[in-house]
Amino acid sequence: MRFTISLLALAASTPALAANIAIFEDYSAAPVSAMGATAYGHTSQTFFADGLGFANACAAADLCIVEASNWLLGADGVNAINTAIANGKPVIVTHWAFQSYDEGMNGPLGIIPTDYYTSFSQTGAGSYNFYGTLAGATLNWYGSDIFGVNGSTFALSGAGWIGSAQGNVAVTNNDGSIAFGIAPYDFSSIDDDADGMWDLAEVYGEMIDYLLGGGARPTINLVGSPCPSSVTAQATGFTPGGTIAIVKANGTGAAVIPSGPCAGTTLGLGTAGLGLITTITAPPSGSVNYSGSVSAGVCGKYIQMVDMATCTVSNVDQF
Repeated sequence: MRFTISLLALAASTPALAANIAIFEDYSAAPVSAMGATAYGHTSQTFFADGLGFANACAAADLCIVEASNWLLGADGVNAINTAIANGKPVIVTHWAFQSYDEGMNGPLGIIPTDYYTSFSQTGAGSYNFYGTLAGATLNWYGSDIFGVNGSTFALSGAGWIGSAQGNVAVTNNDGSIAFGIAPYDFSSIDDDADGMWDLAEVYGEMIDYLLGGGARPTINLVGSPCPSSVTAQATGFTPGGTIAIVKANGTGAAVIPSGPCAGTTLGLGTAGLGLITTITAPPSGSVNYSGSVSAGVCGKYIQMVDMATCTVSNVDQF
């Protein structure tokens, strides 16, 4: 079966459920996570090595992010994260050394870290694909040992799951917290897929989208030979017997469905090249293996699925 493209009546508008995000950043005053937040239609406020300012903003924010490549967060920032976790507010904590510089967040985050001194050259998906928008679905690193410690891997001290094959992403607190064990500066300007957005920003965008989307949602994974070729979209978590819309676009973004049963739903796709590939019906299991041939003109495009029964959207993957 060949993938065929037809227009989908979607238009850009102000994203639904746009969030206010507080970010602590400690190295360049220009956090990569803010790029990811903006790409998904959210607003953010950055506090450069300012734990107290971050704490005050975090208390009023919808989501709090620590992006720490080097300096310590400080008591005010730590208390802000721990308070957010206690109140059920979503957080992303990225730290260069969770074990060596335990600032008191490991317990609330539900992690047992081990630091490593040479960053993984490549990190990829674990139980969930936060890397799906990247070339090869991996985050690559080409740098040198910048900070002495370059990140942490995790075991879990309670409920949760590991979100990378290398164990440096932990999702805990009922899908409300993400511990990300890298030194963000190591990866900051890498853009392997040449889409104009730093790859780490894309990973942050996926993490932000996951947490603000309420955690569990449908997932897709494209499997096949290098494009163009036959590709199978492996999808799980959809409403049994419900309609699934398969959508493509030239890049990621925050297009919004303006009408119909899922009006107001924000996609992870941009408006450029936005179109409907097809609609299918989910089997009783809610899991789909949908195969088709991808032409050269579709290679490099991004894909997402929408559960039309619940208006939940999957992660974004790339042909």
